[in-house]
Amino acid sequence: SGTYEDAVDTLTTKFVDEGVVGTPEQCLEKVIAHYETIQPSELVVVNSTGGMPADFAERSMRLFAEKVMP
Repeated sequence: SGTYEDAVDTLTTKFVDEGVVGTPEQCLEKVIAHYETIQPSELVVVNSTGGMPADFAERSMRLFAEKVMP
């Protein structure tokens, strides 16, 4: 419909459905699916959003590096 609310809803749904978020196992599945689909040459990882505490973001980054990237 072109409304702001529809745009936010669409982007939120796309982020959750296609973004690399979730448990390490879910993230790995999504990274593999993206690679098999579009074969990206890079992966940009955002470990902190909004008002996320720094210690939480660091734990997230370390978990991703330890469990997903290998």
